[in-house]
Amino acid sequence: MGGGWRAFDDSGFAEALRTILTVADDVLIPIEPEPLAFEPTYNTIEHVVKPRGLPYMVVVNNWDPRDGESFRDQTIEFVDSHGWKRANTVVRHYRIHTNASADGLVVTTYPKNRVSLEARQDFYKLALEFERMPR
Repeated sequence: MGGGWRAFDDSGFAEALRTILTVADDVLIPIEPEPLAFEPTYNTIEHVVKPRGLPYMVVVNNWDPRDGESFRDQTIEFVDSHGWKRANTVVRHYRIHTNASADGLVVTTYPKNRVSLEARQDFYKLALEFERMPR
């Protein structure tokens, strides 16, 4: 993995990422439970974050429980096999997450209903875990 991959090129995105990483104290790296997400996550961690010595945590993100547990579990195994710090919290897929930005919402302003409560709960648990992450 990662053969010949350039962490930064001359694009505007690369410049923005360089700027962000210069002021970052910690990095939260989401990985979706899909095999196509594995190589970009590897490249991000090994070629961008680790060389800068930034504390980081990988979080399995956007897991749809209706798909079963196998993709989630394979993703966790991939992260663990590389020895990367991983959040125990898995952020589940909810339609409200998908539509929130279009509706002008952030997780703390979701409506008060059962589904929104469950969607918020994943992020609250992740925030507490990230806060306690050893630096």
